[in-house]
Amino acid sequence: MSARKILACLALACCTIAAISATLYFQHAHRLAMSNTYKSVEHTSKLLMGEFEIYLQDQQKAAKLLAGIPQISDQLNAPGNTNTKQSIQILNTTCDALDASLCYVMNRDGTVIANNTSASAPSIIGNNYAFRPYFKQAIEHGQATYMAMGITTQKRGLYFSSQVRSANGEIIGIVVIKYPTHQIEENFSTGEGISALTDPNGVVFASTRQEWALKSLWQLSENQERSLISSRQFGDQALNTLGFTQVANNIAAGIDGTEYLLGSQEVPSLPGWKILYLCNLDKIPYGIALDSGAAYSFALFFLLSTIAVLTLYRLGSNDINNRLKAEKELQQSEERLKQLIEISSEAILIHHQGRIIDANSMAEKLFGYSQDELSRLLIWEMMDPESIAKARAHYVENYELPYEVTAMHRDGTCFPIEICAKTSFVNGRQLRVTCVRDITERKEQEQRVIHQAHYDALTGLPNRNLMLDRLDQAIKKAHRHEQKAIVMFLDLDDFKKINDTLGHSTGDQLLLAAGKRLQSMSREGDTLARYGGDEFILILEDIDSLLDAEVVAEKMLRALSQEFILGDQSFYISASIGIAVYPDDGQDVDQLLQKADTAMYCSKEEGRNTYHFYTPSMNQHVQERLEMEHHLRTALENNEFYIQYQPIYDTQNGNLIGAEALLRWQNPTLGFVGPDAFIPLAEQTGLIIPIGKWVLKRVCEQTKLWLNLGLKDFHVAVNISPRQFRDNQLMPTIRRTLAQTKLPAEALCIEITEGLLIKNDQGTVQTFNELKSLGIHLSLDDFGTGYSALSYLKKFPFNNLKIDRSFVIDLVSDSSDRQLIQATVAMSQGLGLRVIAEGVEETAQLEFLKRTGCDAVQGYLFSKPLNADVFTRTIVQTATFSNLSEACFVNPRPH
Repeated sequence: MSARKILACLALACCTIAAISATLYFQHAHRLAMSNTYKSVEHTSKLLMGEFEIYLQDQQKAAKLLAGIPQISDQLNAPGNTNTKQSIQILNTTCDALDASLCYVMNRDGTVIANNTSASAPSIIGNNYAFRPYFKQAIEHGQATYMAMGITTQKRGLYFSSQVRSANGEIIGIVVIKYPTHQIEENFSTGEGISALTDPNGVVFASTRQEWALKSLWQLSENQERSLISSRQFGDQALNTLGFTQVANNIAAGIDGTEYLLGSQEVPSLPGWKILYLCNLDKIPYGIALDSGAAYSFALFFLLSTIAVLTLYRLGSNDINNRLKAEKELQQSEERLKQLIEISSEAILIHHQGRIIDANSMAEKLFGYSQDELSRLLIWEMMDPESIAKARAHYVENYELPYEVTAMHRDGTCFPIEICAKTSFVNGRQLRVTCVRDITERKEQEQRVIHQAHYDALTGLPNRNLMLDRLDQAIKKAHRHEQKAIVMFLDLDDFKKINDTLGHSTGDQLLLAAGKRLQSMSREGDTLARYGGDEFILILEDIDSLLDAEVVAEKMLRALSQEFILGDQSFYISASIGIAVYPDDGQDVDQLLQKADTAMYCSKEEGRNTYHFYTPSMNQHVQERLEMEHHLRTALENNEFYIQYQPIYDTQNGNLIGAEALLRWQNPTLGFVGPDAFIPLAEQTGLIIPIGKWVLKRVCEQTKLWLNLGLKDFHVAVNISPRQFRDNQLMPTIRRTLAQTKLPAEALCIEITEGLLIKNDQGTVQTFNELKSLGIHLSLDDFGTGYSALSYLKKFPFNNLKIDRSFVIDLVSDSSDRQLIQATVAMSQGLGLRVIAEGVEETAQLEFLKRTGCDAVQGYLFSKPLNADVFTRTIVQTATFSNLSEACFVNPRPH
């Protein structure tokens, strides 16, 4: 065969080889580009999933911390103005600190009882969301994470819920924190691809493509659509679809034909939910390798025409090897650069066995070193000594989950960081890509939440939870050293009156001032805590003698007895203290607190402003009070109450002008119970409201019967307590009762005490005006015993003023009482008020009152309180007494 043919064959063979090589190279380049891109997509989806999982864990911690705050459980246990105000303040602080859109509290039935009040937050109080999975799961499992569209706000959000338990461990409700989706969508903005969070049905909940939200990637089945609509998770309308179809493994095509390489990672804490990262296949850069290979292949083809096949082979082989090496180095460089850019919002450090070889600008800013300085450091040198061992161990173990250590700035400042690291291999060398996040703000927020969980928001003193822990520690310490531990239970006397009359704001100021004064009197090492309301607990340790406890108690009482000045008002208060001693009175926390509480109540019963050590006999007083409360709750139902009436006479002509209705209680077990004993208890328990309604109706019915007998200008006075007066149903109840009994309004007189007038708010003034507009008489009872002020008589439309019996009983022998009565009568006449004196028992008293100009009198001198039928026979039918001096002795007071 000629050389020409041989060369032609060789040329043909070279062309064939070149064509085959080009084809194989194209396929190789395509597979390599696809493989590298898929690894990058998978890596990105893993990073996004890791960051999202950290985000979910952080927010669940925040919800759990919020659920542990005592003010939240206090509101669920005892809803009220103070508890609600404190709860809303905590919800506002939490929402602002966490950048949440909504924070709210739900009771055990799933009804919202409080939510934050920021400008963008809607009021959802009263709404019931018991059907929501985040409520059911939190009740059953303690916590829940749920993503959905809000029923009220119609906005997407991430719901984190945690159950709230009472002091005895009972589930009483849940707290919920809702975050807007833009928080996670901002973190999804990574690279040129598309990030998305999808539910188990493939519905996009959040994405860097806002138009994809609440649309399904794949076509949903009819069952899936019905299930989604019935759950109302994403609204109650059918969802649109993005029309994606599965083309091949890890490749999906959109409705417009665009194909995407799909990276998918399931979220561990949300079964079925996935983080997706989609990369457009059209943007995979494999064409460069093909063009360069083709150019060199044709160049080699022309060279083979002039040189030997062996030379061509050697040159081609060397060129291919060099290009593969260059391509590999370029690919490694691009991969390292891509890892830095993908999470550029965080500090990124790349190190080999601790030696830093690369870092981004955020790392320079975070640690205070330049790029050149970082390259000369070991990564361990930027941590405090206690964190180095932990970081080294995680490096050796190739630990890839987030963990926390303490970092050190160039200036020596230490700050907390969170590290998330991955291992990569470049040129056969193992590199560690480390993402560093400054978590100073998160730690500070956690500390604030922890502080709120252990300290009272108003006074800054340890709260109930912290006090219980410290008392337990004090008991254990006293046991070890064979010493005594003292528990003082301190309750402010009559604080409720100040709170009710002057408002909760003034009450809070007084509590704050009292707490500071008590704290200043406490010994170093002792614990003063706010137990709740107006109650404080003092724990004394290292006590050798009970005399030491007496000294401390006396100091506390003296401190509180001094004047409190709040703004332009001054107050004098006192306290009742109960003292229990470990181990004499109890062996554990509950026993000591119960005994101290019992001793405190004994101090109140013996005049207040004193202290008592617990004695076993005190239990009898507590049992008696509990028994009275038990019987009081059924007294109305069992018809144990009855009403007596004491007549009121005109001083000058002796005519019967009215009567005062007095409530009495005869219990089968307790016998006759005086009003001084059961009325305060009814006030405390709220039973005064139904009892008061019953009294009002019975009095109106009886008064109407007397008017039908022909009485003229006659009215009956009914006492209304401050608790009844603040009830928003008082006026409707009075109007309804007058209408039902057909009693003229002018025949009814409402008596109130002076303590109610101090608050002097618009609601009190309005109620007085409404009563006056109906024609009802208004009477100020017990004048001179409380907060008497001329301004009250001028401001409120009273008809009558009643002088308390304490000023009448000694007027014959006490000149100051006589002067006070004379001044009161003169003042009342100037204001156009009728003066009624209570407790008249002697003729001399009556004669003085008549001379002074007192308009009316009542007391045992004329009649004791009588049942309605006896009152009708002996009083109504008489109607007048013509000679007061002879009538004075008709019904002497029994002694």
